Amino acid sequence: MFDRKVKKDMRLYGSKILDSKEFHEALQQKHHMRASVGRHSIRVTEASLRMSYALEKLGVKTDRESLVVGGLCHDLGMLGRKEKYKNASETCRQHPRDSVEMARRLAPELSDKTKNMIESHMFPLNGKAPNSLEGAILTVADKYVSVKDLIFGRK
Repeated sequence: MFDRKVKKDMRLYGSKILDSKEFHEALQQKHHMRASVGRHSIRVTEASLRMSYALEKLGVKTDRESLVVGGLCHDLGMLGRKEKYKNASETCRQHPRDSVEMARRLAPELSDKTKNMIESHMFPLNGKAPNSLEGAILTVADKYVSVKDLIFGRK
């Protein structure tokens, strides 16, 4: 039921990101052993939107544009990670900030809310908590999809 709505919202708010050279690179870079950064980011965005639709049925409105931009960009700072970071700990700490910089290039109108969502998506590992409902949604969606990526993988 939500699949058409998810695709529509992703295209509406994320087409510039999805069509970018950087996102196409992300579709090629491995992530969580079995996925790519791009496929993982798409699945995080899909999960975030599904949570948004469920909350809407309960009368809770969310900012879908922030969910799409944040979801698609949250790990793009990892592009070239083997050359950029010394180890997994540095990757965990630094990639959210690098992802914000990438998001600013791909979505120059990046809101402060979306910036915080991307910076805090590693909570509690990086200590920076999200300051919005959308940030909490993205953080939960990222953990959920990451576990699925690690356990089940995805073609």
